[in-house]
Amino acid sequence: MPDQLTSDFHYVLSLITEKTTDDGLLDILLERSISAYSFIDHLITYFISVNFLGGDCESLTYDKSIDDQALLALSCEGERPFKYAKALGLFWFSKRLAARMSEVSRMMMFPYLVLLLKCIYLHQYLLGHERSSQLDMEFVEVLEKCEEELSVNATVARDDQTTYYLIASYLSVFYYRYDAAEIMANRCSEHLQITLNFTGALGKRTRFQQTDVANLLIQIDRPHEFQSEPTLEPAALPKLVLLEDDTLLNTVAFSNAELSKSPSLSIQEQSYILLLCELHRLAHPKDDLTNEQRLAYINTVLRQAYPETDKDKPVDEQPSPASSWPVTTEALFRRSLLEHSSVRRTERALSQLEELSNQMNANEPVAAKRSPEHFFFTRMPSSWTIQIEQARLLMQLGCYKSALDVFLKWNQWSEVIECYTQLGKRQLAEEAIRAQLDAGDESPELYCALGDVTKNREYYWKAWEVSGERSARAMRSLAVVCMYMDKDYPKAIEYFSKSLQINNLQVSLWFTFGCCCLQAAEYAKAETAFRRCVTLDPENFEAWNNCASAVMLRGRKDIALKLLKEACKHSYDNWRIWENISLISADLGSFTDTIQACHRIVDLREKYNDDQVMGVLSKAVLEDVPDAQDRPASMLRSKVLELFGRVTSVNPTNAEIWTHYAKLLLGEKPHLTVVTYQRAVQNLQHAHRCRVQPADIPWEQQADKRVAVVAGLQLLAETLLNADKLLSESDTANTIASNGGDAPLEQIDIEQAGQKAFVRSTLSTLRVTVQSVMGHLKANRIDMSAWRLFCLLNRSSTLKRSIGSFSFFHEKAPFWTSAFRPCHRHHSSSSFLPPFDITLLDDPNFLAQTRANLVARESTVDLDLILNMYKDYQSGQVNLHADLMKLIRQLPNSTHSSTPVGPPSNTRQIYIHGSRRIAADWKMKDVATLCSFASSQHLTEHPDNVCPVDAHLRLAGNTAGAGPRTYYFGGPLAQLELALIQFTLDRLNQAGFALVSVPDILPEPIIEACGFPTRGTRSQVYRLCGSNNEMTYCLSGTAEMGLAAFCAGRTFDCGATDEDCASSTAVGLCAVSRCFRQEAPHQEPPLYRVHQFTKISSTSNCLDYQSKRLNIQWAMPSGEKRFAHTLNGTACAVPRMMKAILETHQNENGTITIPEVLRPVLSKLGGPCASIRLPMRQIQ
Repeated sequence: MPDQLTSDFHYVLSLITEKTTDDGLLDILLERSISAYSFIDHLITYFISVNFLGGDCESLTYDKSIDDQALLALSCEGERPFKYAKALGLFWFSKRLAARMSEVSRMMMFPYLVLLLKCIYLHQYLLGHERSSQLDMEFVEVLEKCEEELSVNATVARDDQTTYYLIASYLSVFYYRYDAAEIMANRCSEHLQITLNFTGALGKRTRFQQTDVANLLIQIDRPHEFQSEPTLEPAALPKLVLLEDDTLLNTVAFSNAELSKSPSLSIQEQSYILLLCELHRLAHPKDDLTNEQRLAYINTVLRQAYPETDKDKPVDEQPSPASSWPVTTEALFRRSLLEHSSVRRTERALSQLEELSNQMNANEPVAAKRSPEHFFFTRMPSSWTIQIEQARLLMQLGCYKSALDVFLKWNQWSEVIECYTQLGKRQLAEEAIRAQLDAGDESPELYCALGDVTKNREYYWKAWEVSGERSARAMRSLAVVCMYMDKDYPKAIEYFSKSLQINNLQVSLWFTFGCCCLQAAEYAKAETAFRRCVTLDPENFEAWNNCASAVMLRGRKDIALKLLKEACKHSYDNWRIWENISLISADLGSFTDTIQACHRIVDLREKYNDDQVMGVLSKAVLEDVPDAQDRPASMLRSKVLELFGRVTSVNPTNAEIWTHYAKLLLGEKPHLTVVTYQRAVQNLQHAHRCRVQPADIPWEQQADKRVAVVAGLQLLAETLLNADKLLSESDTANTIASNGGDAPLEQIDIEQAGQKAFVRSTLSTLRVTVQSVMGHLKANRIDMSAWRLFCLLNRSSTLKRSIGSFSFFHEKAPFWTSAFRPCHRHHSSSSFLPPFDITLLDDPNFLAQTRANLVARESTVDLDLILNMYKDYQSGQVNLHADLMKLIRQLPNSTHSSTPVGPPSNTRQIYIHGSRRIAADWKMKDVATLCSFASSQHLTEHPDNVCPVDAHLRLAGNTAGAGPRTYYFGGPLAQLELALIQFTLDRLNQAGFALVSVPDILPEPIIEACGFPTRGTRSQVYRLCGSNNEMTYCLSGTAEMGLAAFCAGRTFDCGATDEDCASSTAVGLCAVSRCFRQEAPHQEPPLYRVHQFTKISSTSNCLDYQSKRLNIQWAMPSGEKRFAHTLNGTACAVPRMMKAILETHQNENGTITIPEVLRPVLSKLGGPCASIRLPMRQIQ
């Protein structure tokens, strides 16, 4: 700009005040012969230089008060522009002048419209991510005028047209007009005559890679090659941070070196590539593949700015492709945002953002050399955006303090609150916000942030007041508080409506508003809200799904189905949407959609349990119901059978699905074949096995399941007994219907004989099954007329007699009023074997849990061997029962999910009682040393000391004939042992535990049922030898085993109500016994592990592992019975406790201080009350 023009320019700026009008400013420019276009362009260039480009630039002097005026004038919907932006007043005047000149100018309308479009872009950028409906309307108006001007004016400058397409596309994306953005991008492609496609090329990405693999590349097609103009000096570019990784290469090393050299691209073409990168992000899911594709776009641009040099050519002959500071900065910025999720690239991403931030503040190169003319070709970030994104990356890495400093600098209050919360200093966030308010910055954003941190809604009302009732943010916050905290949905709807009236481009708020309307049963408003949400954001599958819910609740199921299909387009792998489709399509009769949805659910979840939908499909095919298109459903029979086959293969535990499958097979047309009939019978048998599977509440204790079991058996019996009718159109019927069955085998067809044998064998199995069912019902005191089931098995007229009313199934099962009253079953000790429900081996959940438990415990039990033996047992080899039960008893306990599995390092410390003794300045002795310690000191008599005795403690090594791992307590130590036992029992008695005296010799099955193996290398149990005809007995390893035998076969009264039983019912028992263990290894210290010791119970949470094997149950008030959970806790293991007292309560003079809580107990026993003297002598 000439010096005279520069002086005139500064003179005009000095005349601008808050009261300067647009026309008045234009008159001043006219007087000074200054072009309005040049003036506006210069103001915009200065604004982007100080806020985006950085570097040294000329300083413009003007009245700074217009910045404050601009802050208010540029506010939209109560949202203020970024307050730390520089030269805000000059930008405000540039936008006003551009808008005015676009109205009055005819010759240069399009250039002025492009200037106004630039101002709208910058204005929206200053507002942040909050989309302004006011600016959206301005954008649409400018867009229409530009299109009109382009249609009549063919002399538009090429750069202006390119700028128009790029900015229009970016703004269309921002305002959710994705189709318009795509159209603008295509027009830009035609304008620049360039086409891009993905391609692949072989190359290496790591330093140690030996084989080339395929890598993504951008293939560029255009009719001509771009020739860059020669320049005296290279273009100024930001510093490139290299990837200094020991594995990954900085860039892909293509096997064909020419591929790494992209064709020379113009600045406009590079900008177009970055536009396509943004559109690609919006059109594809957020995953690793999309990120790689976006990086391919970005790397194409970066190779233009930082080309690889050709070693075979001199430096002066190297190509100098076109490059630009704004384009390169945006490419580096976008690459950093993509690479932050990669472990090996995170450091470069952080360093690159820091370098970009530093170069913003650097004076060199100056702003004029940073290509301000190319700024609007890109979405180059501002200085504050780069620093804020860098701080967010630091926050993800856990560097909250460093990130906090940046957020405080730029007043990002939501992030400030989060950082302080993570640092455990949330109150400091409130102090920082209040300090800002005290400084005079009373903005709605600050009051809303104060409301967020204090949870005080009064500050939201204050923000509403300060904004002049124009703050969409304040109303949004109040609505959320009313919705989630107060559950006041009508009031929340009112506040949501006010916020959306101010700014209707809040996509997330439209969605939340719709959810609130659903909760308030305002289905019409909910539908409107969700439709508006999907209009703005078509990829929001949750909004599509919720819109379908609102429509369905209004009774328009056909429209709901269409909306759900649209939701699937944007979230194809969401099983919940497919489940909704299956339900609605089945209700509408669109069975093809139902089948597709069911298949998709199986793909996604591997299990499908909706027997109602499967029942609808089965019934529709059997009854030939017309579908939604009036086509007979029988045409879908093969597809429905395929679906049933797939569902039952992945989820074989749903009895109702097996039953529907059987009914569908029995309805085969034109006639039922023998093979299909047998498959149907087998499916009914599967259904029965599923109904009687073990559960938390057994089936015989649930009225509805009892009805289902009997009804299933009735259907199976009728299917078998009516085989002659079902197969009447086949030749087999003649053989099955005949009662003689004595015809020679030569005259009977093989298929007919097989069918006859199948029916007879299945009837025999059914009789056994009915007897088992009757046994379960009788065992639970359910007085049913059992003979009615047997009538089903006869071919006589009794077949027509139905099972009738099931009212007897609803009688309550009796429960014991006494906690110790045994149940109806009694077991003799000579033949006692703990019961185990062998049908658990048919339960996939039990098998999966057992396999996982075997792996976790590193068990050697072969579950496959058990399953194979179980199959042989089911096939009729009943002699395998004893061996099978023997293997089953070896299965380890399945611990509670909260129990750590693995080495001791996996244990979790929950609670510490008391405190450790302060370390003494003399070395304490362990138990082994105490045994051979002889005090050389002479101690006078004292009431707290014990007079010397020969020996109070002897270990196995010091006692002849006692054997290894044994001990003797004598004198006061023996009294201390008794005191420990008595003290523990007193505490347990106070806690409500009942004392039981238990035997130390128990049957072998009892001990194994408790989870202690009695044989093998891992056994800890002493077995007693007896005669061959007697049961094997063992020495008890813990009092728990005796208590388990005491409770075996008992049913305990639960309580007054089921709720009481589920929450607080328990029976507490305690016992003292001598414990016998083989487990003591030689490396363990004395008294820590011994072969025989006294203990009060033991520690283990066995859930229902023991109770299932010992038949210990709770009787619920409703009549249902459940297996009890056994929880055992060690109150006192005497030798270990003695070892702890002797080693931690030593005194330097050789005495042992007695714990205070034991002194009253010892005094009653006549023992010492304060300390014990241990002058030990070596026993010769």
